[in-house]
Amino acid sequence: MSGHIRRRGASSWELKFDAPSADGGRQTRYRNFKGSKRAAQAELVKLIAAATDGSHVAPSRLTVAQYLHERFAYWQATSVITPGTAQRYEQLIDDQIIPISAASYCSGSARVTSRHGTRHC
Repeated sequence: MSGHIRRRGASSWELKFDAPSADGGRQTRYRNFKGSKRAAQAELVKLIAAATDGSHVAPSRLTVAQYLHERFAYWQATSVITPGTAQRYEQLIDDQIIPISAASYCSGSARVTSRHGTRHC
């Protein structure tokens, strides 16, 4: 694996390194780092080592709403929570958490509809 650092600001660095892709090739990854050059070099070494041994986890495109709905469905399926708790969690997710997290990512005419049909954003 190879990689290098590039200065982006007074104490900001871009870390560029190669990670293996799913098809056996390589995929170039970028990370931003704030701190000294020596600390950036140490972080790059850690990232390359993690990519080499397979412990590096690629960032996910999963939204907060998708994660919460998947986790909630899992809790219900495995009976981790009682029906009353499930009802309250569903209310909190749909009426409190998703509108706030969706509002920070909506742009222009984008709309988000909760399970109850209410529109947010």
